[in-house]
Amino acid sequence: MIPRVMRALGVVAGLLLVPACVVPEPIEGRAGGVVFPSGRVEFALAERQLPAVPGDGEVAAETEGIVPSIALSATAAEGRFEISHRDFDDADFEMVAGSALLVGRVRSGEFEAGIYAGMGADRVRLEFTGVRPFERDKTHLALVLGIEGAWVIEDTGLRLFARLEPWLEFPAASSAFFEAGLGYDVLEPLRLVAAYRFWAYGEDSVSTPLGNYELDLGAHGIVLGGELRF
Repeated sequence: MIPRVMRALGVVAGLLLVPACVVPEPIEGRAGGVVFPSGRVEFALAERQLPAVPGDGEVAAETEGIVPSIALSATAAEGRFEISHRDFDDADFEMVAGSALLVGRVRSGEFEAGIYAGMGADRVRLEFTGVRPFERDKTHLALVLGIEGAWVIEDTGLRLFARLEPWLEFPAASSAFFEAGLGYDVLEPLRLVAAYRFWAYGEDSVSTPLGNYELDLGAHGIVLGGELRF
């Protein structure tokens, strides 16, 4: 009787351990010190309407309505992911991404908020080195969403901002950009931007010489670029 019970317990324990043996360890990697050159062009779809101050005919600067615009943006990066995995070594990477977005902005006093949505496309190229080298070169279409908040320092041309931009990519991938930094209005339409950015990239299934693996990558560094506003 006891041997039968022991065999039954062994079978149950084996079944419980099967999922842990079947699911491979995700490929995780991080990269630091990355430079993200970036550019953005924004076209206002309506004039900025400010309410008049009663009695003196001047325009108030405290509140303005929602201003719709279209924004075209592009960014890129390259570097090397440090991979923490027992079967794979580090990976060199190149990334190029661009988007076309419908933006809505509202400003109250020195504070500005924005929300946007649109479409994007990117190309991510990975070259894994080591004993089992392989390459991954994928192009995706994406649904892009985003939120932004900013503090405009009056009479200085300075603007502190933070932005979160998730990308839902097809097929079976995702990206997310988070950045926080400083903009400076050199001229009326031209703004120079310097910021910190973290970029997260993942894929559900990546074909490798050892089978399919989940991919979880992240890179952080400095955004350098400019924005044109019309």
